[in-house]
Order: sequence, then structure tokens, then C-alpha cells
Amino acid sequence: MVDPTLAPDASCPACSAREMMAIAAGRFIKDGDVLFAGTGVAMLAAAVAKRIHAPHAHIFFETGGIGPPLDELPMAVADPRVMAF
Repeated sequence: MVDPTLAPDASCPACSAREMMAIAAGRFIKDGDVLFAGTGVAMLAAAVAKRIHAPHAHIFFETGGIGPPLDELPMAVADPRVMAF
């Protein structure tokens, strides 16, 4: 049986449902917003928004990292790329 959360959407056959959810969530983030992100889709949505259309969004991570540059997507909120700032 196919996991429905991994099935592609008709509008983006190369995208998984999780990727589409991250894109949709990222669209809600506006430039200058202050947001709290955890591991997974929330972190991906925040990183995508910051890179594409909200470069001045301020991301707070649940482990205490505030506003890391996110040149690379961290593996988790305790990743050194998050905690260095």
C-alpha cells in the first residue's frame, strides 16, 4: 500500500505531500515576521520562506538558536548550524 503522505500532488508530480506542505506553510511567512520553528516541516517552511521571499524573517528555534543564516538546512533544531548563533 502507498503511504498517502508521500503521494505526489497532481499540480507538482515531482513533489511529495510533505514538500507541498512545507511550500504552502512557507507562503504564510511574511518578510519581517518573527516565528518559532521546530524540527521537520516547520523548519523547512521557515528556511524556504527566508531564502525565497522573506529574507528579514526572524526564526527562533526551540533549542534557543535565534536567527541563524540557514545557508544549509539543519538536520534538527540542535544542529550546530542552528546553535552557532
